Amino acid sequence: MKSHAETKPNPALDTIIVTASSEKAIVQLPFELETLTRSELHQKQARTIPEALRVLPGVQIQKTANGHGSPFIRGFTGNRTLALIDGIRYNNSTYRDGANEYFAHIDVHSIENIELLRGPASVFYGSEAVGGAINLQTKSAIREADDYYFSPSTSVRFGTGEDSKSYRISSNFGYKNTWGMNAGITSKSYGNVRAADLGILPNTGYDEISVDVRFDYLLHSGWSLTGLHQSFSQDDVWRTHSTLSNIPFESTQSGTDIVRLKDQKRSLSYIRLSNEQSLSFFDAASLTLSYQPRKDTELRVQSDGLHIDQGFTSNTLGTDLKFYKSVNFGQFSIGISQYIDNIDSWRFDTPANSELTTQRIQGPVGDNAVYNQFGAFAQFESDLTERLSLILSGRFSSLSADVDQFEDPNSGLPTNLNQNWDDLSFGIRSSYALTPQRDQFIWASLSESFRAPNIADLTRFGRSRSTEFEVASPDLDPEQFVTLEWGWKLSNQSQQAGVTWYYTDIKDYIQTAPTGKIVEGLDEVSKQNLAEGYVQGIDVSYSRSITPSTRAHLSASWLEAELSLPTQPDTFEPFSRMMPPFVRIGLDWRSTTLPLEIGSDIRIVGHANRLSSGDKSDTQRIPAGGTPSYALWDAFISYDLSEKHKLNFTLENITNQAYRVHGSGTNEVGFNAIISLTSTY
Repeated sequence: MKSHAETKPNPALDTIIVTASSEKAIVQLPFELETLTRSELHQKQARTIPEALRVLPGVQIQKTANGHGSPFIRGFTGNRTLALIDGIRYNNSTYRDGANEYFAHIDVHSIENIELLRGPASVFYGSEAVGGAINLQTKSAIREADDYYFSPSTSVRFGTGEDSKSYRISSNFGYKNTWGMNAGITSKSYGNVRAADLGILPNTGYDEISVDVRFDYLLHSGWSLTGLHQSFSQDDVWRTHSTLSNIPFESTQSGTDIVRLKDQKRSLSYIRLSNEQSLSFFDAASLTLSYQPRKDTELRVQSDGLHIDQGFTSNTLGTDLKFYKSVNFGQFSIGISQYIDNIDSWRFDTPANSELTTQRIQGPVGDNAVYNQFGAFAQFESDLTERLSLILSGRFSSLSADVDQFEDPNSGLPTNLNQNWDDLSFGIRSSYALTPQRDQFIWASLSESFRAPNIADLTRFGRSRSTEFEVASPDLDPEQFVTLEWGWKLSNQSQQAGVTWYYTDIKDYIQTAPTGKIVEGLDEVSKQNLAEGYVQGIDVSYSRSITPSTRAHLSASWLEAELSLPTQPDTFEPFSRMMPPFVRIGLDWRSTTLPLEIGSDIRIVGHANRLSSGDKSDTQRIPAGGTPSYALWDAFISYDLSEKHKLNFTLENITNQAYRVHGSGTNEVGFNAIISLTSTY
């Protein structure tokens, strides 16, 4: 874990806040924290942020479409898993409860590090951080130099099985440890997926382009200024599983839509003022103002020829204020934040062979909606003894939803709503050093978390699963979660290891239930606070240096989760799309004489046969009896041709295994050879 001085001008306060005040190593922290560096991301050559996470224990990546991706962390996804960029909330109130596409809308080239905090984080970030929180960190633009500096770079990436071509041009320039700017543009083009056994999958290709700029300036007296802008655009991403062009896998079925595709755009701009030297009352502080617009459009042509043009825009304004203070008996962190979503939604229906277009009351979510999230956070951390540490944290959250227009599920007429919710969550975490060398720790935590209903929960309108059509649910209460965790960690020069057991108790879970009506030939469903249940599981990781140049690693995850049935509160069934058991074994070798690194790993995923009733009816995505098990063998070679040129070669799915991630709407790529070259001038 970096100290404040080591992280300038990207303050540690603006990373995962639970680690903000800590200068301890990860082994000492009383929670599960995984990191992926820029070098590791480059080695794996993942297409998207979700795909970069798939090698971590306890994470499964579900894809409704090839260009999408949503991480399942400890059984939760969508609006129960939170993403952040430089500590700024990336989620907004349009997120669905199931898997969604938005985590794939961040260019992996624009990210320097990824922090994954597995487990509840509502105490730190408020609503939605139930399964975990993912913080994506961008790179500071300031470099140590004697004078002005200018360092342009280019990279190209090609993949055979995904028929991909990716190009990036970027530059870092500035003036000797005073100011700097990073700027880059990435263009990607993906053809149709070549899947094992199924061949080429029609309508799985797409294009995207992204731009990122970051500016850092060191002011006087320890103050620094950071400005960032990212933009992202993705065109023609088909949801093929619901269309006639789908190629079935195992016993899955194809949908009846003629066309179903999405275009999506998003951007993030923020400005941050921070100080990491002692102030009058605090040792460090930061103020961040952010703005995130997003546009989501969908074209769907049904089998009867009906054209549906629908979508929404969301504009999110954010304010974050954080403080840090060290005292003789510990450290305090305090944070205040507010995020306001403004949402407009639309839907136009045009029958076949007709020029008459009908405007519906709303699109996928309610129209002219405002969602407000306010939170106040406090954390105290102390080393009670030389071996025992304690973290106490609490958060007050106040949320409100104001929707001007949505379709009443009973009358079909326009109606509105105004709801608000308050929550007070607490957490306690502790770790204890088992050895005087402080290389082995046990830790435990008890944390509350919650999720307030968002605009998608309250006013959703449209198809959800293969056979379901969801309508508005204006009377919902927040979900409540209590999680108990216990863990053991080891870290020394030769080996690192960790074991974590967790149990989450669930109350007032928001779940869809049939209304008994049929809409557009589908079963109408609406959400209700109907379910109670639990999630429990184990994550294991181990790595060891066999020789000075060779390292082996092993990780595994297992979980089980159950929810009560909407119509039978005393009867339980498995969580929807529950992650099957997972094992990853690998070996890495780094040459001691050449700038060469070679690695290989095998991922084994078990049969996903623990199905909910919703899974069984989701015949377009989940085979009868569950998703088959699979084993994947990957390998990579990384070689520095010179100080300025780096070559990476990756082989994915070497045995050309036909497989689908449980709950996904499309099969993954078969054998895939990826080559990339990065040059810095």
